[in-house]
This record gives sequence, C-alpha cells and structure tokens, in this order.
Amino acid sequence: MKIGKKAVDSVDIAKGLERDGIVVIPEYMSPETCDGLRASIERLLDRPDVERATHGAGHAALSTAGRTVVDVRGAGGRDHGMIDVFNVDAEVPALAEFKTDENIVAGINQQARSSVQPVNINAYVNSGVTTTRGFHSDADSEQYKSFVYLTDVERLEDGPFTYVRGSHAPGLPAVLLRRVLNKLRGRTPTDAVRVREDRLLHCLAKRGTLIVANQRGFHRGWPQAEDASRMLVTVSYKPAA
Repeated sequence: MKIGKKAVDSVDIAKGLERDGIVVIPEYMSPETCDGLRASIERLLDRPDVERATHGAGHAALSTAGRTVVDVRGAGGRDHGMIDVFNVDAEVPALAEFKTDENIVAGINQQARSSVQPVNINAYVNSGVTTTRGFHSDADSEQYKSFVYLTDVERLEDGPFTYVRGSHAPGLPAVLLRRVLNKLRGRTPTDAVRVREDRLLHCLAKRGTLIVANQRGFHRGWPQAEDASRMLVTVSYKPAA
C-alpha cells in the first residue's frame, strides 16, 4: 500500500509551533489513503495472533518493544476503553512514510531547541470514550507529536484533539507554581491548574488532516458521545542522539 500524502512546508510548521505550539494542515493524506489505513488497522485489531498488553505494562516498555502491541486502557482509569496500538507500523508498514516524513521533522527542528527524530508511531482508536484525562502537559520540557486523523472529526462529540494555544512556553515561575498547587491538591504535576477558554483550539477537521504539536502545551482528547468513534495515528519524537 502506497500512502497518498502531500509535501508540507517545514517553514509553516515551524512558524505555527513558535506562535501557538500547534499547527493544523488539512489534506495531508488523501481520503482514500485514510480509508485504506483505517481498514488495515481494523483488520489488525480483529486478529487473535496480535499481542495484547498484559496488566500493568508500562508505556515506555510498550513504546520500545519493536513490535505491535494492543493496549486497552482499563476500567476506572482516564480514557477508559481507548485502544492504543503501539508500534503499529510493524504490522502496517505503509505508515513508515508518515513516521519518517522529513518535512515534519525539519519543521520541528527549525523551532525546537534541539534536533529530534521519530521514535515510534501508534494508532489511537476511540469508540464512545466519554471520560478522558483533563488538560495536561506531557512534560515540562519540549516534546513533540504529530497526528493524522483517519476518520472525520467534525463535531465535539467525535472527541477532537484539543489544545490551549500559547501554553507551550510557560516561564519557570508558572511551572513551579503549577507543580506546588498540584502537589497540594494531590494531582499529577503536569496537570493544568486552569486554562483560558478563549485560547482553546478544538481540532475539528476532515480525515487526512495533519496536526503537529508541542506537547509541553496543555492539551487533551475531548470526551466523546457514546455513539461516536475516532481513529488517528500519532508519531512521537525525541531528541536526536
């Protein structure tokens, strides 16, 4: 399977990341490509021979497993019912074209403080995930991900990726204050204490849309309606050696 995608402008990516911490580019992949990839992932999930994560398996271990592993987030937790397919390109090799897209990497590198490289690509499959983690940062240092919707996400009920524009560059005092307040409240250190509603960007878009984000900024997957579904693929990057 050959991915139908367009070349993106690394300068546009860098400018969007610098200004808002996020950039949204429509029509990165063709609808036909998205439909084919979605069908491949659905077939993968139906296969009994594909490895399922054991209880308590850590994110870091699954990310670096070098093989496809399906993890269903458990009852009682945030994102309960979300399916996370780690290293999906091991079973859907066409996705390597997205994972290694040099223009995306170049755009991140023009804005980041250090060069990055792609490390793994996952698929997220959400069907009626009505409870999701609130606004949070992935880390206090810069971390980047890119996403492509494989389904149309045109309503809030579909569960769009949502980002707080401009929250990607907090000063040290703001970071320290957030950590102190979260500690006092018994919350995760990287949880947002408050967000500006006027800065929210709900990434409502057609399938094939590319999103590149600095995950240091506050973000979340919006809660879905019970009858909604969403599938996307996401690449994680780390500093180059």
